[in-house]
Amino acid sequence: MSNATLAAPHALTGNPYHSPTVVLAPPEIALRGGRDRLLDSRDVSLHEVGKVRQSWQIEADAKDAQHRLKILAYVLSPSSSVKWDWARIARFRDCGKHFQTVVLATGEIEERRQFCRDTIHCPTCSRIRTRQLRHSLERDIPTVEAENRERVRNILPAISQAQMHLADIQHNLSKISDGKYGDITAQKQVLREDLKRLIEGLSPIKHQIHFTPVRIALNRAREAIRGSDQIAEAMDYLKQVRERLSGELNYTWKHIVVTIVNHGQGRQAEAVKALCDALPRFHRSQLKRPCYAMTANKEIGDKGNVHAHLLYYGPDIPQAQLKESWLKFTTNANHPSEVVWIEQAYNDDQGDLDAGKAVFEAIKYTTKTYSLTPERLVDYGQAIKGRRRFTRYGSFRGRQTRRERTLIGVRVSPDGGRDAVFDTRMNARTCRSKAEVVLNLQDKCNL
Repeated sequence: MSNATLAAPHALTGNPYHSPTVVLAPPEIALRGGRDRLLDSRDVSLHEVGKVRQSWQIEADAKDAQHRLKILAYVLSPSSSVKWDWARIARFRDCGKHFQTVVLATGEIEERRQFCRDTIHCPTCSRIRTRQLRHSLERDIPTVEAENRERVRNILPAISQAQMHLADIQHNLSKISDGKYGDITAQKQVLREDLKRLIEGLSPIKHQIHFTPVRIALNRAREAIRGSDQIAEAMDYLKQVRERLSGELNYTWKHIVVTIVNHGQGRQAEAVKALCDALPRFHRSQLKRPCYAMTANKEIGDKGNVHAHLLYYGPDIPQAQLKESWLKFTTNANHPSEVVWIEQAYNDDQGDLDAGKAVFEAIKYTTKTYSLTPERLVDYGQAIKGRRRFTRYGSFRGRQTRRERTLIGVRVSPDGGRDAVFDTRMNARTCRSKAEVVLNLQDKCNL
């Protein structure tokens, strides 16, 4: 945008971008049928997510501005395959700038900051979004754990009884070879009937546990008991059942990382598509459990590989099993990969969950904007365009509160564009209703 097209400087700030036309018009002339640019939103929650020193804020803003200029230099260069429109370039360049607006309804001058809301390329908006996600998850974790404790209280009697029955069956099965042939057949029949009753006893809680693999293992144990020389196999199945039932009572928080290897320059879109196709199938087959919770955060590594960082709350799952499943689904997506990493998200010193550590490990990679070159970052933004970078599953779904946004006006920018301005404060609707009452009283007085 050339200097000739800039409006006159604002009387208060002296900035040509803060011209006298930068006012809040009544909401009735809001954009109809046009794209809602949302350059500025009155969002008090941005100030609640973290308090920092003024010196740090100034340094961070300067560093963010330099990084945005590097991104713009690449986007405007002939080597870039992605072209942005001038409105997006202006929003991206001016992200974080302060400006003042005049509310026509009250005549007040308010100090605000405009944000481009580009959480992929802009480090400022990426940092804000990460803080919002972190505080949201830290607020939801106690609720998720309380729901699981209630589930454990409901299933504990049935599982305790089933564990005692399994211990008796294992004990009797280990001594089954000491009798005669006819006695052995009768004993096997008794054990098979005991396992059948055990399956029926777990049926009332089948919707509160991962019942299908337990039922399959018990039925396989019954078939192994009926056969000859398969006692060891039956004992293995019974051991698996006991471990699975114990896992239903011991949910823990884990940090899981699944990776898609980028096989070369220009194939980043293929890697992102493979990750987005394989992750839902991997989640449904291995991680979906009663009362579980999971978040998935997609990001790109320094070497161009695409990762999904999962914060998972559920029973322990062997890493070998996760690798086998991930390889299967990524092969179906034409991008085979068996890179899976898992760790417990516990504080070993205190023996309890360090929620801050778990959440930070799962979402901190969203802010790795500085470690990527402009070329790789822009290509990644183009590859993941239209896809969710952060997804909630299980008990985390539906917990994020819907932000009440009140349209308070339209801001007319010096470039001629109009930006819808929302007020997301908790008392926004109350303030607006009071303003409407005042306006109604004035109208009555005029009559």
